[in-house]
Amino acid sequence: MQNPQQQHEKPDAAARSLLAGFMTQMAIWALIIVIPVTAIGYAAFFQRAENETLATLEAHLLERGRTESAIFDLAQSNMEQFRKRFLQLYTDPAVLPDPDFDRWFVKGEDGAIRMRREYFTGVIGPDGLWRASLTGFMGRNHADLTPELKRRMVLTAQLLAEFGPAWQGNFVNTHASFPENVLLNYWPGTAWGLQARADLNMVGASVIQSTLMVENPDRRPIWTPLYHDHTANGWMVTYQLPIDHDGRHLINASHDVLLNELMDRLITDHLAGSTNFILSRDGHLIAHPQRMNELNRELGTINLSLLRDANLSRIHGLLRETLDANPLTSGEVRTLFDAGGDNYLAVTALAGPGWWFIAQYPRALVIGTAHQSASIIMLLGAAFLLAILILATLLLRRLIVVPLGVLATTAEAEAAGIPDHGTLPLAADGEIGRLARSLETMRQRRGDRPG
Repeated sequence: MQNPQQQHEKPDAAARSLLAGFMTQMAIWALIIVIPVTAIGYAAFFQRAENETLATLEAHLLERGRTESAIFDLAQSNMEQFRKRFLQLYTDPAVLPDPDFDRWFVKGEDGAIRMRREYFTGVIGPDGLWRASLTGFMGRNHADLTPELKRRMVLTAQLLAEFGPAWQGNFVNTHASFPENVLLNYWPGTAWGLQARADLNMVGASVIQSTLMVENPDRRPIWTPLYHDHTANGWMVTYQLPIDHDGRHLINASHDVLLNELMDRLITDHLAGSTNFILSRDGHLIAHPQRMNELNRELGTINLSLLRDANLSRIHGLLRETLDANPLTSGEVRTLFDAGGDNYLAVTALAGPGWWFIAQYPRALVIGTAHQSASIIMLLGAAFLLAILILATLLLRRLIVVPLGVLATTAEAEAAGIPDHGTLPLAADGEIGRLARSLETMRQRRGDRPG
């Protein structure tokens, strides 16, 4: 027969086994719940992080696109204003019927015709207006100086003197080129027309040639490719607006647009972790913060086929495929996923040249944010479940395991006919209390029997 100590140890062991089994089951079910909840939470946070990232990229690029497009929009607006004013005066026969060409221009010993030097250094004209920073050049291989051409040159020079100073705060210069190999310029500090070679053939160069009717029958405005100008010591593009009348090409109104500040902002103004750069639709790198040394060496844009950058070539191909089928509208920002580079791309078109302004953002940063958020969820969930398990253990031990141990000991003692004077949980609620009271009744009845 077992002694009382052994009788108590056996029920205690059974109670502990019951508790251990219960806690094991709870832990298993907790894991079954925590793992999918964490996975769902991770997916939700990843989606949220992705949406927030793309929204931030779009907002950033929308603001940058508007900022960088402003100078191009202004150049176009200025030249349209120049065109309207020029045609208004040119078509009025009462304006400059006798332009006094020789007061403005003089033919030099080298055969070239240039604007007189005093119009650059500063002079008060017959109309009492101060004029300065103007130069003009007509190569010695020029067309016939007809009265119409003389009037057109003087009229253009007067308009440059009128508009140039007002626009100088935003543009390097204002100038007008002619299909007769003439260029007139308002450019403070730069006497271009006085320094040009006498045999310079401007019409033969691609910039002015692109405005001629034979090369540009649609008469569209022209933005030149980006180039580095030694005179201005900066990155520039030139905007040219062909001005025609009665089917005849008269002049091209032009601005040189200095882009040094845009290049600087490209390097400094970007979202943390992202890279901003500019590509042209025809496959040229316009600007890139990690490629400025190469661009400076080339003094212009670089064809991607020569650059041999797999990342940029892939991105350009993706953009061509997407945007050729569905072109960007003015002010629109489009977001794409570059699977080959595991990057998000946000792109907008800059007004004027139509270049693609692109923000590249690594998907790994979004994954990192989602991992961090999911880890917090998992840790909080694990801590909560651990607290529940500890609380459940304490409650089970106090409310079930200990009372069951007492009941088991009493029941085994009664079954063995051994007197047991343990304190039963008679006041307990539920089945534990009912069983305790039943055992107490049995114990009392046994005590009432004759020995």
